[in-house]
Amino acid sequence: MRPTAQIALAIGGGLLDPLVAILRSDQLHIQQAATRAMAATAAAATAAQLRHLADAGAIPALCGLLAAHGQSDNELLPHALRAIGHMLQGGRVVGAGAAEEGGPRALDVAAAAGPDGSVAASSLDCDAAATARLQVIECGGLDAIRSLLQHADDAVHALAAQLQRRHFPEEDQQTTTNSDGCTATSA
Repeated sequence: MRPTAQIALAIGGGLLDPLVAILRSDQLHIQQAATRAMAATAAAATAAQLRHLADAGAIPALCGLLAAHGQSDNELLPHALRAIGHMLQGGRVVGAGAAEEGGPRALDVAAAAGPDGSVAASSLDCDAAATARLQVIECGGLDAIRSLLQHADDAVHALAAQLQRRHFPEEDQQTTTNSDGCTATSA
């Protein structure tokens, strides 16, 4: 069974709400397992499935983990950052799922690029990306990501820097256009 079909079954079976609740648990090993599951789910999800994750409260829960474990848990943080990153991509599933540093969806954007390297905004889900971006900002996730820029673990630092560079390049302005041509308004 394809990952998107498995995710559809999880959504249809009402498993997202319990998964998000587990992210909010106070037991670290449970949070770590749920964060790994969320990262894997977000990496393989379609745009519509990512919207279900966002609607279930995944972004605030993941951002809460970044804030709560900001300087301590080197196992949880990379998975939480990757999950947030996939959700910020807003369903950029265009191609067949090639792998790159950002996960199986990262190269899919390249598949939609024209000969000059530009990507038509119509091939992306700008609404989902903008919604995810606003959720990150509203729940304090951007501050948590910024604090991870000082993290002692190089991998955590690199992931936080990548998220900020790709999705919040002009965070001080009211309206921004990210490198993919999607426009979002920050609060």
